[in-house]
Amino acid sequence: MKRFQILIFTIFLLSSCTEKKQKNTTYAKKQYFLGHDYFVRHIKALREVDRLRFENNQLEKKISNISLKNGQNMSVVNIRSNKKLIRKNLKQIRNKSELAKRYLGTALKELKKAVIANNTHYQAHFELGLIYLKKATSIIDRAKRKQCLSADEMEEKKGNAGILLNKSKKHFLVAAKDKELTSKSYNNLSAIALHFNEYDNAIEYSRKTLKDLVYSETYVANANMGWAYYHLEKYRKAKAKLKEALMEESKYCLARYRLARVYFEQNKLKLAAREFKKTIDQGPPCSGIQEAYLYFGLSLVQLNQTSLANYIFKRCLLVQKESCVAQKCRRNLKIMASDNSSPETE
Repeated sequence: MKRFQILIFTIFLLSSCTEKKQKNTTYAKKQYFLGHDYFVRHIKALREVDRLRFENNQLEKKISNISLKNGQNMSVVNIRSNKKLIRKNLKQIRNKSELAKRYLGTALKELKKAVIANNTHYQAHFELGLIYLKKATSIIDRAKRKQCLSADEMEEKKGNAGILLNKSKKHFLVAAKDKELTSKSYNNLSAIALHFNEYDNAIEYSRKTLKDLVYSETYVANANMGWAYYHLEKYRKAKAKLKEALMEESKYCLARYRLARVYFEQNKLKLAAREFKKTIDQGPPCSGIQEAYLYFGLSLVQLNQTSLANYIFKRCLLVQKESCVAQKCRRNLKIMASDNSSPETE
C-alpha cells in the first residue's frame, strides 16, 4: 500500500511538472510573439527614418543644383518649397525616432519575460542579443557623434556600452545552439569582439559564420574579418576579405569604407579617395559615416587636390558639428587656410 501511495505521488509530481512546463512554454511563446511584433515595428520605424533622411539628402542636392538660368524668382520658389519639405521630413524623423525607441523598450520587456519562462527559447535570446547590441552601439555612436567627450567621459560611456555588449554576447551564445540561428549569432558575436578590440576572436567567429555555405549574409562576416585584419595590420588579408564582401554585396558601404581605410594605410591614395567617394555618394545611411569625409579629405590633400579637399572637410561638418571627427575636419580646414602642410588625423 505504501509503495502504491509513493507511486501515485510520484506520478502526480511528474504530471504537475509537465503541466507547469507546458504552461511556461505556452507563456514564453506568447511573450516572444508580442516582443517580436514590437521589435519588427522598431525596425520599420528605423527604415522610415532612413528613407526620410535619404529624401532630405536628395532635396539638399536639388537646392544646391538649382540654376538661376530659368529666372531668379522661379529658383527662389523652388528652394523655399524644397526647404519646407525638408523641415516637414525632419519633424517626421524626430517622431519616428522616438516611436522606434519606445517600440524597442517594449520589445525588450516582453522578450525578457519569454526567456525567463523558457530559457531554451533561442529566437527570443537572439532578438535580446540584437537589442542589447543596438543599445550599446547607440551609446557609443552618440558619444562619438553628438559631442566630443573628454577621455574620462568617453571611458564611462564605453563602460556602460560594455555592460550591454556582454549581455548581448551571452544571449547570442545561447542562440547559437539553434542550428537556424548559429551563423547569425556568430556574425553578431564577431561584431561584439570588434567593439572589445578582440580581433583574433572576431576572426574566429567570422570563420564559424563562413562555414555555413547557405547563409545569406556572409558579406558581413567577410567585412568583419577584414576589419579585424586591418587592426592587426595584416593589410593584404584585410583587402582580400573586404573585396570579397563587396563582390557579394556591392552596396555594403561599411565594407567599402573599410577597404578605403586599408588603401589609405597602404598610401594608395587614388584608390582610397575613389572608395571614400563611392561610400558617401550612396546617400544615407552611408553618407553618415563621418570618418569617410575626414579620410577622403586627407587623401585629397596628399594628392594636391586642395580645393576639393576643402569642400569635403566642410561637408564633414554637416554630418555632425560637435563630434570628435568634426573637430578634426575643422582643424584641417584651419591648417589648409594657414598653408600648413601637415594635415591632422588623430
